[in-house]
Amino acid sequence: MRTKTAPDSQATIERFRRIVRGPLRLVITDAVSYWLEDDVGTRLSTEATTSIEPLARVLEFTRSGADPEDMLLCVRLETGERCEVGSGPNLVDIAEAAAGVPARPRTVKS
Repeated sequence: MRTKTAPDSQATIERFRRIVRGPLRLVITDAVSYWLEDDVGTRLSTEATTSIEPLARVLEFTRSGADPEDMLLCVRLETGERCEVGSGPNLVDIAEAAAGVPARPRTVKS
């Protein structure tokens, strides 16, 4: 196994920091399309080749008062299989990370 012995340049370090501070993307191996559904299977977004548009719709719906428990991110794999990725607060966290919204601590409601 190779081990890097030379130190990183300041430019390399700054480039890395910009990348990890910016918006993230959800990429699922072998997924060919992503979409958002409601809790009864009705599509809330178009089928897209990346997760960007469905995750943007999650934020749009939750900001207008929709319950994230009623939304489900789905993918279609290369095999044609449909897979459910997530819903609820975790889906909102993923959507916010994709939009570049800084993470915030979660608290339990009593």
